[in-house]
Amino acid sequence: MQTVILSLDQSLTHTGYACIASDGTNWYWFETGIIKPKQKGIHRLQFIQFELKQIISRLQPVFLSRELHNHAIMGNANGLHELNGVIDLLAYDFRYIESNSYSRIPSGMWKKYCLGKGNISKDTSYMMKINSCIQSSLDFVKDPKCIVQNITDDNIGDAVCMALTTIAIQKKKSGKFKGTKIQEDSLKDYQKCISYGDE
Repeated sequence: MQTVILSLDQSLTHTGYACIASDGTNWYWFETGIIKPKQKGIHRLQFIQFELKQIISRLQPVFLSRELHNHAIMGNANGLHELNGVIDLLAYDFRYIESNSYSRIPSGMWKKYCLGKGNISKDTSYMMKINSCIQSSLDFVKDPKCIVQNITDDNIGDAVCMALTTIAIQKKKSGKFKGTKIQEDSLKDYQKCISYGDE
């Protein structure tokens, strides 16, 4: 049975998504893309919600993850709060909450897990580091046909790194995780990623 992970690097202007799949042994690329709304306000949220519903219905991921933003340092915190709420409700409607298969991953966690440093900045070498991480990941099958070469969009790169971190979180849950000391340390609070509050 195929296992599919859909991860989202959500924003109000460019929401990157990455979908990776496993045949039970190796992970491989499935689909990546960007949602670019032209609308504003509520109409923008409705457009992103509609696009995400279509993607989830078509790809039928087993696990869904999104970035957990630090709103104190984000430019449009109110708009992102609203968008995060839309995604959280989609996760609820598609029963990811019920099956405990929805993760909200802080950027510091996935950056430390994938790039070795939680506060890494988006400088000119950022995408080189992202691509190096993806190409060297032990989770991906080493078939050139299955690996996207040279990702140039940081929204997609971030989403792929979150998908890799989602794999690690699932392995932590099942007690099968093996990684470096830095990776182990990055996941020490992984249970917070799958905590949804009390009913």
